[in-house]
Amino acid sequence: MFNSQFSTLLKDFVTIVIVWIAPWCGIFLTDWLLRKGRYDPLGLQDTTGSSPYWSTGGVVWAALGAQVLGGIAALASSSASFLPSWANPISRHTSTTSMGFLQLSDVSVFLGLGVGALAYLALGGAAVRRQEARRLRLA
Repeated sequence: MFNSQFSTLLKDFVTIVIVWIAPWCGIFLTDWLLRKGRYDPLGLQDTTGSSPYWSTGGVVWAALGAQVLGGIAALASSSASFLPSWANPISRHTSTTSMGFLQLSDVSVFLGLGVGALAYLALGGAAVRRQEARRLRLA
């Protein structure tokens, strides 16, 4: 059961999870820092347009854009076996040789988290500050 193919499939599964969750963590932490760790519990549960966290039609496009950019960065820096070599250029260029074979370095967690956080800060930081100012005025 624990042959090399199982190990490869498990690594690829973890890579796919990292491609999604690393940017999400960066976006969430950035939003939390911009709001100084304060969220309105009732406002978070409000799914109508009167919610203090409501954005354009209820969708925070800055967060979705940051998620996509962070996912692309994480995928480009992963060492997933299902990707062709041209699809992960960062991993290929940061690789090292060890005992005569190519060993890929996987920095997808760090790049996914960092790119997701910075992209969200750039795309949505001003909107979050405006939301917080409006929420505090109404409180």
